[in-house]
Amino acid sequence: MAVAAHVSRVSKEYAPFGFSVMETASGRITTHATAATGPGANLVLLIVDDADIYIESIQIVPITGATGVIAADNTNYVTVNVTSFDSLRAHSTTHATGDTRVASLNAFASDAFESLTVATPVVPAGRVLEIAAVKSVANNAAVNSKVMDVLVRYRRKA
Repeated sequence: MAVAAHVSRVSKEYAPFGFSVMETASGRITTHATAATGPGANLVLLIVDDADIYIESIQIVPITGATGVIAADNTNYVTVNVTSFDSLRAHSTTHATGDTRVASLNAFASDAFESLTVATPVVPAGRVLEIAAVKSVANNAAVNSKVMDVLVRYRRKA
């Protein structure tokens, strides 16, 4: 059975590289110092177990009351990193990063969506996707204990 030309074109537009099923993963993370470990330090957001996924967008949403505004500041800023790694962290890939410095994402306002630019959209099977929100200064009220939701929209193959 032949497929009409427009069907092929439409499927390429809505299913980049064969990734057709859209899903969203979300989690909540709190800022931590660079050397911090334990709960809240990093958030494993997604286990990519059986097939590659394609990240379409990553948004950060600071939480009202728990966060307030994270001001744009070149000294007291927060860096958000989205990475994936395999067992024992033998291989690691940075998929997106952004911070609240003046020249980058600027301030994180309460309940405002901040989009990270996805540099490496494909996450290989057998990895986990991890989010970290790291403070530039170990102890500063401007960036301590800031709470934010992370939303990752991705596609997987059907």
